[in-house]
Amino acid sequence: MRELARSVARSTTRLCRPTMLAAMCIVAVGAGARAVAMDSMVGSGGASAVVGIDDFRTDGGTVSGTLVNKSSKLLRDVRLLIRYSWLWSNEKSPGRNNPGFVEFYTVPGEVPMGGSLAFTHTPRRPLPQRTDGSFDISAQVVGFTEVGD
Repeated sequence: MRELARSVARSTTRLCRPTMLAAMCIVAVGAGARAVAMDSMVGSGGASAVVGIDDFRTDGGTVSGTLVNKSSKLLRDVRLLIRYSWLWSNEKSPGRNNPGFVEFYTVPGEVPMGGSLAFTHTPRRPLPQRTDGSFDISAQVVGFTEVGD
């Protein structure tokens, strides 16, 4: 099945679990055609072996950075998991209302093979202004589409 999928596929979508333990590949055979699904490992390095995030910055709740394509294929539909983790000022006696949340963001555009693409994302809701803690914001690649044979 893998050989058949490789011979007719024009693009491969890889979705990676946040833990990077496993991934699922969906092989799309063209517009309007059937999709073939198969389980596959992204590799020992997970998604970070294919696409990385450089120059990650935060400004308030807005995050920005540069996606770096480490593969020999065009990438698109790079999906990020952005974590807004709340760190209590007093971890021994945390409050009841934890404002932490996560968002998924699909970066628009294509990342050329060996190239890079800048991104910026503002959360759907503004971060609350509080004095009982602070946000620790991080992002990781959890999916992408490879284009090519």
